[in-house]
Amino acid sequence: MDYLLEKLREKCKIAFRDEQVPSLEAVLEESRRRGVFYGSPLSLIEKWRLFVQYVAHVHGVDVHGFVELLGRTREVINNLVDMCNGDVFERFKIVRGKNFKICHKEFCIEAHKPDGVHPIFYVKLSDLSTSIYFPSKLPREDLEMYQIGWRASDETTLGKKAAIGTSQAWQVFSWLYTRPGEATVYIRRVNITSHGLSLNVYVKSSWREQWTKEEALLEVLRAYMAGDLRPLFTWWLGDGIVDWNMRVVQFAIGIVKFRGIVAEIAKALGGRVKFGRNRIIVSRGRELAKRLLVAGRPLVFAEFSHKWHYLVKLSEDRKAGARRIISPVYVDVNGVEMVLQLDKRTVHATKHFKDLGEAMRIAATIPGATVYRHRIGGRIHYVVNVPLRTLIALGKREAIIEFLKGRNSPDAQRILSRLM
Repeated sequence: MDYLLEKLREKCKIAFRDEQVPSLEAVLEESRRRGVFYGSPLSLIEKWRLFVQYVAHVHGVDVHGFVELLGRTREVINNLVDMCNGDVFERFKIVRGKNFKICHKEFCIEAHKPDGVHPIFYVKLSDLSTSIYFPSKLPREDLEMYQIGWRASDETTLGKKAAIGTSQAWQVFSWLYTRPGEATVYIRRVNITSHGLSLNVYVKSSWREQWTKEEALLEVLRAYMAGDLRPLFTWWLGDGIVDWNMRVVQFAIGIVKFRGIVAEIAKALGGRVKFGRNRIIVSRGRELAKRLLVAGRPLVFAEFSHKWHYLVKLSEDRKAGARRIISPVYVDVNGVEMVLQLDKRTVHATKHFKDLGEAMRIAATIPGATVYRHRIGGRIHYVVNVPLRTLIALGKREAIIEFLKGRNSPDAQRILSRLM
């Protein structure tokens, strides 16, 4: 469990670093850039508070209870600050169960996928809820069409009532815009991530759910075939994939058992289904992006999302759908030629082997290297993976910086700013 505690230490250092109190302009820009608010205990709650109060100011919503709820959440986070500071790490106890729990006294941090490369740490919260009333802003027909797309994607049910769980403030209010009236807001979780702390918020409306997932997907298809993209737009807000390298419209497939319906939707959109990657890909997505923006214009809070911003850029890009051909960048790691890779969190280097023994032998010569299985074309390959910290320790910082400069994506620029 030393590895698990070391990962938690690393994330706590990021989560509890000193941060300036953000401005409203910076908060709205962060929402447009990446959707989720991350920060220290002070800045995270302040970002949510500023966004919520902006909603109240512009749209006349009473958010007093929501702001008070955020204040109560900050008090709980203070326990997390105490737990992650000083020598408390030396007094942790590990509780095994469905998820591992790292506890000090009565306060516990849970670890999901504790044996993985990127364990997920979070603190469950209880008894943190409030009521909110969101006034109706749209005609009934608009409400129903947008509700269908939400149900096809992120919307779930709590006690037969429509509900949604999210870490994104813009999504809370975009969804409430389509489910006006009385609602209950719950703050269920504080996540400890490599970007900082984030919140998991659940909202339960007073609307009774009227569609199954399958029915909602069928309605999305019927509406699109009739020229109505409103359900498709809210499906995009839920399951749309932002990929600055691909520059195409993509939808994640949340429930693979509806393959037949998904295949019909992909065909109607002029795209294709990649069931191995659980997504629909529409390569020539510029015109579709334009039509989605028109369909989503009434949902004003969507404009504060990274998904809206992505559609705007896609609609303006004449080369959208033409994937950028990026030459691989190789680095020598202890005499082994490896390829640099970029994902959302970090940079790492990989090398594929057909033989497990050879992969294990190479990994043993590189500090921090791991080996995992990867299927390519029906065959199993074994991949040696070298993390960023090892690459930097081995003097590869300049190669990594040059690699990131050639990648035009927010993730690359974020990592680059940390290394410069």
